[in-house]
Amino acid sequence: LNMVGGWPQKRIELIKKSKKSAVDIKSCSIYELHTMGRVFDEVFCGNVIAWLQNPVAALTSLAKVAKNILYIREDVSKVKEKPVLEFVNNPSMSSCMFNGNEMFYSEVLKNLGFQSVEFYPIDEYEIYKQRYIDFVKFDIKADTEVLGNPFTENAELKTDKDSTELGSFQINGKVFFNRIGWIKAKDISISKIAAIPKGFIKEQIYKNKFRKQAKENKMIICKR
Repeated sequence: LNMVGGWPQKRIELIKKSKKSAVDIKSCSIYELHTMGRVFDEVFCGNVIAWLQNPVAALTSLAKVAKNILYIREDVSKVKEKPVLEFVNNPSMSSCMFNGNEMFYSEVLKNLGFQSVEFYPIDEYEIYKQRYIDFVKFDIKADTEVLGNPFTENAELKTDKDSTELGSFQINGKVFFNRIGWIKAKDISISKIAAIPKGFIKEQIYKNKFRKQAKENKMIICKR
């Protein structure tokens, strides 16, 4: 709710520089996409709508810039009887959350000019399983240097205790850890903990991703 100016650009600009990419980066509120004065053949919006105070305004803004196809990945309510937009209060995240059902998304998006609106379930079990295979855990010792970004050799701080953490990204010989920052690959070692406990992945899906039986993550494909 406090990111009305758009997502911070620093990290993606570092990646653009590293890859020598020509991609344009614009940071703005989802409600202001149309102010760029451009439309795009295909637009992707991933897990954003549920966190907004005005979902209909956001969908309207996306429709204005999507010329042919709009992809929306989002939590969708399982209510089926009528178009519903459920308000879900999540005190732990200090934010508003809204879950529309399929009928809500279908009616709103067709009213915004899309001829077809299709829904495809996202198999999060497979996503989490692959994540824990591709991004292994590392043992990190106390006093290990932590860098501000993957393109510097200068440490900003040091770790305060021994820990085992899940690596997220590896760029330029550095590994990123969500709760710590960037650490040189040579300063850490792959943990001997290789086996994934039974039921662990499914538990993470519902615990860390706030998945409830009343909703499921889906890909919504809207075509003109």
